Amino acid sequence: MTDINLQIPTGNVDTTTYQMTNLKMGYVQYAKAGKLWSVDTTTLEKKQVSNETMFTGSNLCAVTGLVDWNNPDNSTLTYILKGTDGWCWTPDDERKAVKRTMTAADAPINIGPRELGALLFDGTYIAFNASTSKVEICQPNLTTCSAKASYLDYAWAKDYDAKRVVFLSDGKLKIYDYTTNKMTLLYTPGPDDSVINVSLDRDGFVYFSTVSFLPPYTYAIYKVPVGEAV
Repeated sequence: MTDINLQIPTGNVDTTTYQMTNLKMGYVQYAKAGKLWSVDTTTLEKKQVSNETMFTGSNLCAVTGLVDWNNPDNSTLTYILKGTDGWCWTPDDERKAVKRTMTAADAPINIGPRELGALLFDGTYIAFNASTSKVEICQPNLTTCSAKASYLDYAWAKDYDAKRVVFLSDGKLKIYDYTTNKMTLLYTPGPDDSVINVSLDRDGFVYFSTVSFLPPYTYAIYKVPVGEAV
């Protein structure tokens, strides 16, 4: 029985114009009988990815694919399996990651309480550590991570480019330049407002909207230069 079918696109990205060429569905990853497999759509070569044996529909809580545009083989599948209690979203959930470079002899990477938000252009990851409430940058091995910011309730990535990643942290919009290690607070919403529809554009601006679901039910659109606050 096949439990999942995940496609990994490949292509060339111009990191100045962000135009894409040679775009195609480079790999198809799927699960069968608890094991993970990857097929190269050009050569039709099939390989087992990691020695995972519990990736089944009855065990799976969530799965996310992260694409590495510079090195497709570094593209990462991150997933959550039920723990011993047999339930999803409980403290004993197993959070793991595998890469296409893995063989049937390689164990999945245990990422612990981290949620991977994005695979950046330099091969690192932005991660959100639920145990420490830290926004982290993790190295390609996914075991060496450094804290860059803190949050209280939640944080998640919204958009990124070849230098920066935009994320929400407890409702506040922040941008982190991972080439200079600089963090900037872009926007703090009002007490009844929520930030939505965030986009980091190649023109050097961050576009986003705010909405209030309480009277007077306001909606606003913002355009903020990268590195500046509003």
